[in-house]
Amino acid sequence: MGLGLGAREVPFVVENGLMWVKVEVPRGKPLDFMVDTGAGATVLDLGVLRRLRLERGEAVPVHGVGRKGVAFLVSDLQAKGGGVALASEVYALGLRKRRGKEVRRIHGVLGLDFFRGRVVRFDFERGMLEVLPKAPRPGPGAVVLPLSERHDALGVPVSVNGSPALWTRLDTGCNSALEWTGSAGAGRGEAEAEVRLGGRHLRVPVGFHPEPFFPQEAGLLGCGLLSRFRVTVDGVGMRLVLEEYRAPTREGSGGGNEARQRR
Repeated sequence: MGLGLGAREVPFVVENGLMWVKVEVPRGKPLDFMVDTGAGATVLDLGVLRRLRLERGEAVPVHGVGRKGVAFLVSDLQAKGGGVALASEVYALGLRKRRGKEVRRIHGVLGLDFFRGRVVRFDFERGMLEVLPKAPRPGPGAVVLPLSERHDALGVPVSVNGSPALWTRLDTGCNSALEWTGSAGAGRGEAEAEVRLGGRHLRVPVGFHPEPFFPQEAGLLGCGLLSRFRVTVDGVGMRLVLEEYRAPTREGSGGGNEARQRR
């Protein structure tokens, strides 16, 4: 499947179930940014802000999963990922270290503003984030879901254990398959569950939570499930396309490819 004229590629690696890209800035070494479709905007760490000698603007409240705080508007960032320009107006706040086999500092988060008005495909087998000039035609058996934007987040309809399809945040900043707070999910803990995406049924581990992470949202659709597919986030036609790397081995199986762990 070719990229087509005008396409750009941004290499990424998957570490601890999350996607990371290198971002070039005019001064200093490339920065490590986490690709997070669940973040409302691109974010820069305060330490990096000082290192780049950028001015800190007005303070604004921010709300993440289990976290509230204050960010500062930055209006003059000059940065590119694989030659693709990032937004010049971003936010800065102190970004925490993520724990896992390795502990690393997050220099920034590539958020929703990168995906608006663009067609972006995640090819987990190749480790490439592809910025395409137009949406490719979905392959045979592809799952095509409508995308909608609410509260500075993209969401798709997801059903769990036969529930109605509920608006669920598309969140590559979540390394699990699905975190669920909607109907058919009262209580706490992780359990295998049937997840329906359009006409596709999968058995995956689901984390169940009694309270929503964000108002009027049923949960978080994370990298643990998305990485089984070649994922196209069509911010022009407002649809999500999931294409399996391999045919499923049995009816209703997850199939596909697990995110490749690389260093």
